Amino acid sequence: MKSNSFTLSFNMKFLLLQIALFISVNLLIIVIGLWAVDRFMPNYERTCKNTSATFASIPKDKTFDMLIFGTSHAKDFSRTTNHDSTEQILGLSCFNLGKAEGHGGIVPSVALWQVFKQRGNTAKECIYFLDPWVFYSRLWNEMNYFLEDEPLNWEVWNASFRSGAEPEVLFNGIRSKLKPSYFMSNEIIPHPKLDSLTSLEPNLVQKQKDVNYPSGRDSVVMKEYIKKFVELIRDIEDFGIKVTIIIPPTLLGKDPGWEAVQQALNKNGFKILDHSEVVKNLALYYDTNHLNSKGIGIYLRSLLKPIFSK
Repeated sequence: MKSNSFTLSFNMKFLLLQIALFISVNLLIIVIGLWAVDRFMPNYERTCKNTSATFASIPKDKTFDMLIFGTSHAKDFSRTTNHDSTEQILGLSCFNLGKAEGHGGIVPSVALWQVFKQRGNTAKECIYFLDPWVFYSRLWNEMNYFLEDEPLNWEVWNASFRSGAEPEVLFNGIRSKLKPSYFMSNEIIPHPKLDSLTSLEPNLVQKQKDVNYPSGRDSVVMKEYIKKFVELIRDIEDFGIKVTIIIPPTLLGKDPGWEAVQQALNKNGFKILDHSEVVKNLALYYDTNHLNSKGIGIYLRSLLKPIFSK
């Protein structure tokens, strides 16, 4: 009996030792891998114009005339050669806190704002290009893998966690640094986006709407993110920054979630400029959802400059 107990105890200790060794070896591999990423990743100064890694481009102790928030509809004002055009046409210094590839939801925006503020930056005004669909799914918010293209940084990971990002988002951000594609994320060389549409296919419009609403349109979920959004805008305003909320132009027509979002925001005292259908010329878009460089320029001159010019 004692022999059996001893054998069982020994086997249990041996199993625990194997588990501990397995965990230790894997942690060591991860640490070495992350060190290699930090050591050999492309080394250049990241700005609004040359990277999709918005957190990494946030400076320290700067004052801007204009902040730009939102999804790819916001980021497009800095991608290609559009950042210089935006500053030149508006006559304002701008910093872009938008994130593209679906990474500009409410939760990511809260984290971006926290890091921007913590680094001693401020601005006079803010345009928030608001897509109604970001209010309807966790995939655009807590479960949004918005750290995939960002360099490892404790301040950013901490702000993301405190803003509501799930642990899986943080772990995915770490895993993504071990992929070859991360090492190849070189500096983006700006050039005008001149592609344009010649026709609008209804099936592509519906397909994009389906992509925007992966979780349907649940009013309970929407109200949860309305609350987070209101808190974010109030915090920005309390920092002395005037906020203008704009629904960006697309070829998708009225967003199916817009009416409910508009009513909820109006109840909280927000007025929103609806520009969703003001630009209808196909030649000014590079897809059903985004203005090309020519479209950005015309939109800036005709609609935004009269609002924001000094």
